[in-house]
Amino acid sequence: MAAHIIRALPSPDAIICSPAVRTRQTLQPYLARSKHHPPAVIYDQDIYEAGHTVLFSVLRQSIAAKTVLMVGHNPGLQGLALTLLNEPEARNPLAMRMAQKFPTGAVCVFTTSENWGTLSAKSTQFISFTRPKDLDQNTK
Repeated sequence: MAAHIIRALPSPDAIICSPAVRTRQTLQPYLARSKHHPPAVIYDQDIYEAGHTVLFSVLRQSIAAKTVLMVGHNPGLQGLALTLLNEPEARNPLAMRMAQKFPTGAVCVFTTSENWGTLSAKSTQFISFTRPKDLDQNTK
């Protein structure tokens, strides 16, 4: 997933990560492989096993960043992604897949024309959802 994030996504201006050992382990390959100098990681206790409303609030506090990478836990991240989804899942097969299961290591991407401080579900656009098994299938 680290190689996919580096290859397919813009470099983040902010990285917010749960301080849990597992999330640190998930983030480490990205930090080790990144050719850009990644920003300092903010290990935020508030996102440790947080629900989607807390995660949404943490994102809204990322006002200075243009691109944010958040590494956290489910069911909170899945709930956040579904909250940001600005269309019925039935219209988008990737969104339907995301609603059914958001596995460990999955990456969900949204864009917004708003700044983070005024972020709302109506201001986001769903871009992609990639699971580790999607990358495994592409290499077979």
